[in-house]
Amino acid sequence: MALLSEFLGKNTRYRCVSGVLVWAICAVMRKRDPIDDLIDAHVWMSRKSQRSEATVRPSIAKVKPKNKRVFSGKCRYHKYDIATGQLETAIRLFLTDGCDMFSALSLAAAAGEILHGLVVNAGKEPFVDDIIKVNNALSPGKTPPRSAMIKHINKLLFVNELKHLDDRNEEFVDFDAEECALSLILKAINDYETFTGKRSQSMEAFLAWTYINLDSAQVMKSAPKA
Repeated sequence: MALLSEFLGKNTRYRCVSGVLVWAICAVMRKRDPIDDLIDAHVWMSRKSQRSEATVRPSIAKVKPKNKRVFSGKCRYHKYDIATGQLETAIRLFLTDGCDMFSALSLAAAAGEILHGLVVNAGKEPFVDDIIKVNNALSPGKTPPRSAMIKHINKLLFVNELKHLDDRNEEFVDFDAEECALSLILKAINDYETFTGKRSQSMEAFLAWTYINLDSAQVMKSAPKA
């Protein structure tokens, strides 16, 4: 994989990544998320309308006020930071059984789109180009251009179905949400590593999960070579 791009620089502020790491660390250190306390307080208040707002202030105090939160206020963000935050969150959602797989899929798709563009802008080969090479090897002269291949992948993994509602007949979607999220996360990790030359700890954990659960040794043995 490519070496760490000089474009990133040593002084880049990864605010998106920091936010995700803080969230992960806090999730481990506490048994309950502050949002759980807020939800419980809201339900408790709704059942007893005569109770004053002051009774829920201890719960509300556990969540920082708007002007003191990590992302409060206008700030300039690099698309790399945004994509990294989306991908890290998608991985954590995927690895937590019972979490929202639809959000994991959408976040991974958004991150993958940005990372693809960053890889291309850096003059490197994105994941899609690897697919094109394999397809050329299997069916010479029949491979569609990159743009068409991207559309095909998005259609295959139901990316647009989770973003749009264009027809009444499309109110239901029949698909394997976990399988699609898995593929999109792997695609995004590939482009992330191509762009940065490294993988995060959560990405390493995700790849370890895939190796354990997907019979990766057999997949690599039978995979066609470009």
